[in-house]
Amino acid sequence: MDAALLSNIIKDLLLDNDSVSLKGLGRFVARVEPSTFADRGFTVNPPYRKLSFEKVTGEDNLLEERFVALAGGDAEEASRALRDFIADIRAELEEKKVFILPGIGRLRATAGNNFFLVADEDLDIYPEGFGLVPLSMRTRVETPEEVSAAVASLGEILAPEHEAVPAEEPAAAEEKVPEAEAEPAPAPKPRKARPGVRLLIAAAVIAVAFFGGLYALGRLAPDLADSLLYSADDLQYVKMLSE
Repeated sequence: MDAALLSNIIKDLLLDNDSVSLKGLGRFVARVEPSTFADRGFTVNPPYRKLSFEKVTGEDNLLEERFVALAGGDAEEASRALRDFIADIRAELEEKKVFILPGIGRLRATAGNNFFLVADEDLDIYPEGFGLVPLSMRTRVETPEEVSAAVASLGEILAPEHEAVPAEEPAAAEEKVPEAEAEPAPAPKPRKARPGVRLLIAAAVIAVAFFGGLYALGRLAPDLADSLLYSADDLQYVKMLSE
């Protein structure tokens, strides 16, 4: 028996059980933790299975039965080897205050020899959570330069096209009008923008001002921005979760 083998057996048992005992030392307990909010309420972390080590009175035989089955041969001898190894773990915890279980984490002992687990960050004992990742509820906000460029492109697309001037017929071009009868050409009238185009441009400008202001407010005064985005009850709940 060694630490690596013990770790593999414990991890395998935890896939189907909520607790696994180290007789005379304590037991590993796995609990499903619900989803939580982070990043001031803008990110939802998925549920996960948290592993801890507790000192309890009730014990199970899961570890002993699995080790005896793997070891084969004499069951009493295998059980004795497991008990001796657990006793060695206790002795090392009491002397060095730490015992490493590869792939699980570190068993540690306080000054009063109370044992607890510092689990590895990448510990995976929750197959049902495979593929679950944190979900961000923040939307991407364009920079002022990107918004200005988009408005300029929109104006070019919606601007009225110049009407094509029909070419003068050759025959009419050859006719000369007497100078006395020639009338001065009327001054061109300024072209007015269509009402629909003006409305779209005005809406675009208002949208730019609104989102630009919201972007700046979120950067400079996040608390004020939160008060605009959430009700008083929701804001209090988000602050509680982010603490």
